[in-house]
Amino acid sequence: MSGKEYLEQVYRFHQRILSKEAELESYRDLSMSISGSGYERNYNATRNTDPPYVKYSNIIMDIEQEIKTDQAELGNLKYAVGLEIDRLESVNERMVLRYRYLMFMTWGEVAKKLHYSKRWVIRIHDRAIFNFERMMEEKKDEL
Repeated sequence: MSGKEYLEQVYRFHQRILSKEAELESYRDLSMSISGSGYERNYNATRNTDPPYVKYSNIIMDIEQEIKTDQAELGNLKYAVGLEIDRLESVNERMVLRYRYLMFMTWGEVAKKLHYSKRWVIRIHDRAIFNFERMMEEKKDEL
């Protein structure tokens, strides 16, 4: 795994949580929907007459639990990645990597925050990635 892939795993994990939250919202909408009146031509005694919220409540609770677990894991992952970023010597490189990979800021937001041009921030980022990957290789060689 390259250094950039290592840093990007936080974002991918965050996106996975966001997709689960969207799925949860979809199930909540379904649970609030109104079911049909049940005036079929032929009476079906085996037809489920429970309201929709009963059918979806267990699914909703399971997804909520998954999200809570994932959020805790995301916090641990952010902390671990943050510790690795802190091993870099340059303060600017650390700040760019933190803003970009732990706070999910765009290049423009990072540039505004640091009072640099977007182009300069990208240069700092490229240097930071190079140094981060070199640092990860050194760490791997030590093990």
